[in-house]
Amino acid sequence: MSFTGDLEHLPIVDVIQLLHSTRKSGTLCVKGGRGESQLVFSEGYISSANHSNTSVRIGKILVGMRAITADLCDKALLEQKNAGSARKPLVAILIEQGHLKKEDAYKGLKSLIEMTVVEMLRWTRGTFTLDVETRVVSDEYRYFPEMLHQEINLDTQRVLMDALRVFDEQNRDGGFEEEEWAEEAAAESPEADVPEADAGESAGFNLSADDLGLGEVDQLEKKVPEVFSGIEIVDPADVHRRVVGAALAGVDGDVRERLVDFLGRYPAPQAEGDSAPRSERATRSLVFLSRNALARHVVMTFCKHLEILVFTTDDDGSLDLILGQSLNKGMVPLLVVDAPDESAAGWSQDELIALRQQKREAYPQVPTLQLVTETDEAFILQAYRDGARAVLPRPGGASADVPALIRFFETLLTYIKDYFDAKEQPSNGELKDELLRLQGLHDAPELSFALLQRVAASFERALTFIVRPGELLAERGVGIGQDKLQGPSQPLKFKIPLDTPSLFHQVMTEGQLYYGRCDDQVVASQLFSRIGAPRSPSVLLLPICSRGRAIALIYGDFGPAAAGSVPLDSLAILAGQAGLILENALCRRQLEKAAAQG
Repeated sequence: MSFTGDLEHLPIVDVIQLLHSTRKSGTLCVKGGRGESQLVFSEGYISSANHSNTSVRIGKILVGMRAITADLCDKALLEQKNAGSARKPLVAILIEQGHLKKEDAYKGLKSLIEMTVVEMLRWTRGTFTLDVETRVVSDEYRYFPEMLHQEINLDTQRVLMDALRVFDEQNRDGGFEEEEWAEEAAAESPEADVPEADAGESAGFNLSADDLGLGEVDQLEKKVPEVFSGIEIVDPADVHRRVVGAALAGVDGDVRERLVDFLGRYPAPQAEGDSAPRSERATRSLVFLSRNALARHVVMTFCKHLEILVFTTDDDGSLDLILGQSLNKGMVPLLVVDAPDESAAGWSQDELIALRQQKREAYPQVPTLQLVTETDEAFILQAYRDGARAVLPRPGGASADVPALIRFFETLLTYIKDYFDAKEQPSNGELKDELLRLQGLHDAPELSFALLQRVAASFERALTFIVRPGELLAERGVGIGQDKLQGPSQPLKFKIPLDTPSLFHQVMTEGQLYYGRCDDQVVASQLFSRIGAPRSPSVLLLPICSRGRAIALIYGDFGPAAAGSVPLDSLAILAGQAGLILENALCRRQLEKAAAQG
């Protein structure tokens, strides 16, 4: 399994849990404004790490643990430097000289992994990539299984829980605000305190380079291994050239360069760092399932250029997680499924049809674009029956016809751009009419009933809750206990207590619309037990707020039937307008009362 995505799309915690639950091996590389960090996984367990902050090194950690003194660390580093090509890992030198216990070295390397995970948790913007073909482990870590027959395979869930605890503590205590990434911070580490004559070169002795056994220090400035590197400037053309070269190795170089030049016309926007405001287009997202590395790279390039959050993968097992996360954040991604390949396991026409139908059933609101390699009439027609928004033909799997590939990629880019542009165009006429209808209403029952009908237009089932102290009171519903065509029901009158934290609590406290997967136990036990569980796990909770508190809650789901896309923006606007109308009505009543008393 290989995948690439945005941290805004899928938080790093979920990425790590996905790798653990699927027992994957490979190198997870996370890049952001703070630099680059890596975690190496072995069968779902963390076996090695590289911290983005080059001042965080194994020598400093061991000194901090008091496993060795700063003087011993300096001497070992100097010996390591003078050894040239015969150099050994720092922990090997210290253990063989009797200055470091094997158990302490093991604890130090474990601590470095945990510190790397804590640092990754701070990143909310950036990209992540899992490379299953690469498992580059630094010499410090490799020394254990090869020489001491003790592998470092940390329990991922336990590391994650410890890291989250440390993260919460440091975040609460303001520890993150003082963190600096300047070069002078590295100079303060124990490894940097070598004799004065060597001080200028001491910055080279860090885990991300020195512990990899690269030889002379002056060579470190020329080239740092790609897997364990810090912040580096990468020419996008070189990245395109490498991917195109690997995919089309048998094609003439000048012809391949045409595709490289084509991709170069779509640069990513200038990075603005972790503190930059989120783009207004950040709710646009795309998920691409493909076993073709070139196609994944091209789609990633297009989406970066268009500022679309993107997740590409060759494993359908990760789709549920990313689709669920997208919906939880109010994003309805475009799912693009690559063409079938009868020669590859899991990619036959029948298997893709089954996958498409499964995702359609679980996420009926998610539109699908199906790619095909040939004019297979039966497969194309079946794709439309399965709810695919469009079917787009592309050149065959390993096609070396570069002009045809460019034409296809241009068409794909046009479709993606037009799809999201059209999606962002407001239906001014309909929304205007709905807002005008709300203007003619004046009290909470009328407004909540109007929003109930609007939600029922997009969902198979809808229900109004009145917010009362300590509970929700079920009011009128649509499609619950009777056919939707019969219209709103009589008040259902069952109550849901609010004495336990739940999704209801979250929505009412935040005052924001929620639309996404619902695994909440309170919702299941208090609501689904009465109206039946929906076929799709996605639900809508739309609060109507007045004067900073929720007074009503509109619920919607797809019940036993599928539905199309959901106009989340319009629903949020209508609910906000309803709240303003209520506030204005209340103010008028208060003014009228004051005037009558005056």
